[in-house]
Amino acid sequence: MEQTLCIIKPDGVKRNLVGEVISRLEKKKFAIRYLRSTVLPKPFMKKFYGHLKAKLGVKLYGIIVKYMTEGPVVVMILERPNAVKAMRALAGPTDPSKAKKGTIRGDLAKGVVLEDCVRRMQPVRNVVHCCGNVEESKDEIKMVRALL
Repeated sequence: MEQTLCIIKPDGVKRNLVGEVISRLEKKKFAIRYLRSTVLPKPFMKKFYGHLKAKLGVKLYGIIVKYMTEGPVVVMILERPNAVKAMRALAGPTDPSKAKKGTIRGDLAKGVVLEDCVRRMQPVRNVVHCCGNVEESKDEIKMVRALL
């Protein structure tokens, strides 16, 4: 069994999509091993998304940190075989405009285009955060467990 992290972002919580996301996770045989609704502190999110600072630049990085701390999120540790890969497939690409129908981002983050968000210096309101690979998953779960 493998574990991965999923965070329903503030836009997903605000739009009342928590139940829909959890339903999709359960249909894909994810076992929810941890679930908590919380507001993530800014120092935590700065560390959590620290790897994006050089890639996106200080200003956009700051916008993302602000967005992720603007309201409640739902943090989940999920488990199933090949959890990281399965969660990435279920979530769809970070850019919702490239996400296929049937994915969380493709169905629930309509009208969001990554390039437009970057150009306008806005966060990508794409409903969920998920890990990119197994090592990232282990690191992010460790960070979340230390916080919560």
